[in-house]
Amino acid sequence: MKQAIGVVAMAGAVLITACRKNREKEAFISVNKTELSGPATTYYDTLLVSSNTSWQLEKPAGGDWLQTDTREGGPGQSRVILLVTANTTADVRTLRLAFKEFQTGRELQVVRLTQSKASLKVTAFTSHAKGDETIVITGAGFSAVKAGNIVTINGKAATVTQAAFDKLEVTMPQRAGDGKLTISIGEQFYTSTTDITYDWIAEVTTILGGPGASSFSKIKDVEMDAQGNVYVVDGNEIKKISANGTVLWIAGSEDAGNQNGNGAGASFNDPDGIAVDKQGNVYVADLANHLIRKIDVNGNVTTLAGKEIGNSDGTGEAARFAHPADVAIDEQGNVYVAEFGNNHIRIVSPAGGVTTLSKNGTPVAVPSAYRLALGKNGEVIVSSINGHKVFKVDGNKEVILVAGKDMGGYEEGTIDQARFKNPSGIAVDEQGTLFIADQNNHRIRKISTAQVVSTLAGSGVADFANGIGTEAAFNIPVGLMLTKDHVLLVADAQNLAIRKVVLK
Repeated sequence: MKQAIGVVAMAGAVLITACRKNREKEAFISVNKTELSGPATTYYDTLLVSSNTSWQLEKPAGGDWLQTDTREGGPGQSRVILLVTANTTADVRTLRLAFKEFQTGRELQVVRLTQSKASLKVTAFTSHAKGDETIVITGAGFSAVKAGNIVTINGKAATVTQAAFDKLEVTMPQRAGDGKLTISIGEQFYTSTTDITYDWIAEVTTILGGPGASSFSKIKDVEMDAQGNVYVVDGNEIKKISANGTVLWIAGSEDAGNQNGNGAGASFNDPDGIAVDKQGNVYVADLANHLIRKIDVNGNVTTLAGKEIGNSDGTGEAARFAHPADVAIDEQGNVYVAEFGNNHIRIVSPAGGVTTLSKNGTPVAVPSAYRLALGKNGEVIVSSINGHKVFKVDGNKEVILVAGKDMGGYEEGTIDQARFKNPSGIAVDEQGTLFIADQNNHRIRKISTAQVVSTLAGSGVADFANGIGTEAAFNIPVGLMLTKDHVLLVADAQNLAIRKVVLK
């Protein structure tokens, strides 16, 4: 029995040894992490791989957002460093990483990687630039693929030149104007709370007139109609410069008067500001006659409202004005009047009904109101020529100081710092950027939507010169008009010239 038992035991020992050898030969791979998830931003992770065989790591197609420093190894322990780039392309993205036996290709271990999408965030961006200059945007969640970032400035497409998860570089679109920065990446969208300022390049030329020329005798204001004809207040006359440069006399005569009629049969008394409606009718602030006059397309002059100096609402001759200095027309054909003598803003309907812009029955008061322009959302922008300020009457009929100080002077900077000297003509673009004829500083100034005042053109010396920006010179610019093509027309009073400022 003992001998039999010994044989059985020996046999058992042999079997146990054989099983152990088979297990030792069986290939295995063990990875310390089989489920991975990390932040949406770029990050590193580490895998510890233990194996008794040579292995290779297989990454499926479309996994280019994962980089590894080791793709294969041998028996023992290996360290695999993973670099996961930021997720800016999908809400959630996943990868299946397979560790396979090198010789047989048999899959022995799987690691699953999940990453959520990065949130789009902007921390800073360049505040202003000229056309084609670079805007740098910093933040997080940008696409590293340039085409994956849709960027606009003031609604105009900006070209993305460099892209990374935390930084974009884009080119300021030509003629973009002041406006919001927007970024669209997939379904994520960002809009800035402040505007990027467009630094216009101003090229000044002369349309007509200048020292030594005899085209004009006393320039006060300038306007343009839809056909490109330029209208000029010259002394007591209204003239027109056709698109081909011919000067045409429209209405009025050299002598002051108060007569309705056609062409030379009509007369004005120190007319000041003018405006042109969609139909080509010209409206005139007949300052010394205290009237609002209308010149139709056939040269017929009539009185729309007013009769003699005073301060009262009414229709036609029942209304009274005191030195109306400028006019502007809204989309409905209402004529807004800057009334210098009464410091009021008056509104004349197409039928001649006159009302005073008021809040709760109290007339809105703008001291020495001289020129005005109509902005968006019902705003009226007014220059206070003797107050050296620019005001805004908002849609709630509140008078708000835009810029300027009681003591006239010249200073650039924020609206709290800036100073003007007898600001006159005003123009406003669709974004709310203001352009000011700063009369006795002999400059054309700009107030950006970011509320910064700068000089657009003019050296500050009373002179006559064409050129770029401050290379140019004006001498008492009084009237200003902005065309739909972003060209400023300037009534350059002492130079007796109509100037053109092309904005680029």
